[in-house]
Amino acid sequence: MSDLTSQEKEKLFQLFTETSTISQKKFREDKLSHINPVVNFSDTDFLEKYVRNEPWVPFTNHGIELMTTPFSYHIDDTRYLYQTNLYCDLLRGALLRHDSNLLDVGCGLGRGVEVIKRYYGVNVDGYDINETFINYAKEKFPGNNYSTSVDYSKYDTLVFANSLHVVWSSGLLHILKDKTLLITDFFTPDSLQDFTNLIKKNNWKVEIQEDQTRQVMYGITKDLDTIQKRFPGVSKTAIAAYKHIQKNRLHQFEIGHNKQYKYHIVC
Repeated sequence: MSDLTSQEKEKLFQLFTETSTISQKKFREDKLSHINPVVNFSDTDFLEKYVRNEPWVPFTNHGIELMTTPFSYHIDDTRYLYQTNLYCDLLRGALLRHDSNLLDVGCGLGRGVEVIKRYYGVNVDGYDINETFINYAKEKFPGNNYSTSVDYSKYDTLVFANSLHVVWSSGLLHILKDKTLLITDFFTPDSLQDFTNLIKKNNWKVEIQEDQTRQVMYGITKDLDTIQKRFPGVSKTAIAAYKHIQKNRLHQFEIGHNKQYKYHIVC
């Protein structure tokens, strides 16, 4: 458990956001459209010093309702609506069999695997190259399988929940034959065109393609409008820093012309 005081954690969070985000002024002046995430979740010091053992986790247990899902929420998910909705909506419409084997690629802290198993009842494992994340996932969800190494041949369906832009490389192409890809991610105009060309070049079958930019922007806006009321115990300093991050996410869509797309693709 961290021995930092609440004030020290607030200062750490301030420092983290100052060094990991682009100022609104600079963003508007430069009209940046780069796809790099504004928060670096690979910063294991941040995970250990601020996130672990805290009742409020930025980007994880805030209550954004991005999409509408056909489920009644399990009590464990009521404080994690963002990730629950993200994964439930991503799998909506997927042609899954009872014996399907899914892999959550870039699973992070592992909640997505738990959500998929809980609401869809299929076999799913989690993979991430960050050992700290995987250890956390194993500790938090001991009934699931998580690993920092992977044998893609074991899986017929690969899940990319806001992770495609991080993990994608040309080296993945040779393992995608006959697999289904379930993707939700944000794209710059250039990366979207490149991905569209890749689909055509490889003659992949697109089962679902949805532009979800409007829903995501609405979700972020709703989050900004209600965050203080929903988490009254969180300090104003942390809330202000978090709002700064979320506003920069909005600017990536507004000024950078990024788009959030959902894909179901059969390779």
